[in-house]
Amino acid sequence: MLQVELIVGLSLAAAVWLERRPAGRLGQCLIACAVVAALASMQASDDPELYTVGAVGRMLLLPVIAYALMTFPTGRLRGRARTALVGLAAASVVLISLPAVLVSPVVHSDQPLAACTADCPANALQVVTASPAVVHGLRWAGGAVSALIALAIGLALVRRFARGTRPNRRALAAVMVVGAGGAVVFAVRWLAEAAGGSVELLDGLSWAQAVLLGLLPVAFVAPLLRAQIVAGSALETMLTTLARRPDARRWQSDVGSALGDPSLRLAFWSQADAAYLGVDGEAVAAADERFAWHRIDRAGLPVAAILHDPELEADPELLRAAGTATLLSLETQRMEGEIRVARSRILAAAEEERRRLERDLHDGAQQRLIALRVKLGLIGEVDRAEARRVVAELAEDVDATLDELRSLAQGIYPPLLQTEGLVGALHAAARRSSLPTAVHAAGLGRYTAEVESAVYFCCLEALQNAGKHAGPDASATISVSAAGGSLRFEVEDTGVGFDPGRRGAGIGIANIDERMLAVGGHMHVISQPGCGTTLSGRVPLVRRAATTLSV
Repeated sequence: MLQVELIVGLSLAAAVWLERRPAGRLGQCLIACAVVAALASMQASDDPELYTVGAVGRMLLLPVIAYALMTFPTGRLRGRARTALVGLAAASVVLISLPAVLVSPVVHSDQPLAACTADCPANALQVVTASPAVVHGLRWAGGAVSALIALAIGLALVRRFARGTRPNRRALAAVMVVGAGGAVVFAVRWLAEAAGGSVELLDGLSWAQAVLLGLLPVAFVAPLLRAQIVAGSALETMLTTLARRPDARRWQSDVGSALGDPSLRLAFWSQADAAYLGVDGEAVAAADERFAWHRIDRAGLPVAAILHDPELEADPELLRAAGTATLLSLETQRMEGEIRVARSRILAAAEEERRRLERDLHDGAQQRLIALRVKLGLIGEVDRAEARRVVAELAEDVDATLDELRSLAQGIYPPLLQTEGLVGALHAAARRSSLPTAVHAAGLGRYTAEVESAVYFCCLEALQNAGKHAGPDASATISVSAAGGSLRFEVEDTGVGFDPGRRGAGIGIANIDERMLAVGGHMHVISQPGCGTTLSGRVPLVRRAATTLSV
């Protein structure tokens, strides 16, 4: 029954490792252990052939389990000591155990709780007959070597655990306890049997060995479950730290602390330098053998990298959590930077608008009011006929000043836009334009004030830009339509155009872009020298019912 549980347990453990960490080799290694354990279970058969196959399978258990323990958790052999132990385990089978099978008339089973003595089936693999002393010597040598290898494996596990980093110890703890414990019990059981220990002692050691062997699959799976819990806890800790908006150096320290790796370094991809730069701004060498690399990408493009202790590769869940938190940190900084830039652009646009109003007042209405004051002062100094003429001029100047002020007020929010909507306001703007301008806006309804205002002022800004830069012989066309849940507009001129790649966006285009972003829309500019300019935009459409306004 215990043998069946071991086979099922190893198979389930292999499935979990293959599902959680398909890039590693431990899953395949555990499959091999399950297959060998299934072969070893045939020692329960009374058939000589099957029993012998089971005996050979039992011999192979030591090297395959040694390989699994020495390569945990990656499934890859690293280091001379571990490679030597696995090599010795395999060599003991080839040089001692298998020769013993070839010369023994009977292969005695030494599986815990399943040993046979005189009633063991005949050895189906015997090819020559050797003296009982030779058979006994080979069997004793095989057991002694296996016991020494088991003790060495247990010592290697304990030593690796003691010298490992905190994440490495966390991953190795369960395997170290069960693997080292089982290795010690295996060796002690052989010594007790060789020394002629009591039946009670051998039975107790056999039970202990069987239980620890049965717990081995659990020990292999437990680190995966614990890694998920620790990674979640570490991610929560890093996100909590992120709320304090740490700088790059502090964030590097926080990530290293969360991963238990004080040597950890962060590197950030610089597009301009085509290299990873550390928190000190210096290029980071990718060939540094002290560190392993964990790349952090966004949409397949490099963003950053975590340089960490190679032992942390045994805990990829923790590395992924650190990568996610670091990417969130960079995204937060990027969004904050974009918000700062947007605020700066809005303030710049507002300041430019204030200056424009100031210039218009200074150059227009203010100059007319000064002229009115001068003429009023002249009334008392001229005769009656001249005074009547001056008063008549004053009336004309007052009318002109009122028109100037109305024009300025309409530049802030035209009453026509409020009362007649986009169609009437755009036609009025076209009549005031310095360029011959046609308006195509048939079939439009009324929409929210934010949408109508955004589209109107974007068209007005584009029209003013065309008046300034398109040239004296240019004309313009404004087209506005509603389709597909959006309000689309286009301002096209037949002017001289420009090269957008050479000339950056001016304040006018920046204002249009800001207005579009404010209502969730976007804009696009197409132009080239000699072919005019087309500025288009789209705003998500929210239609509203027409309202009656009293003025």
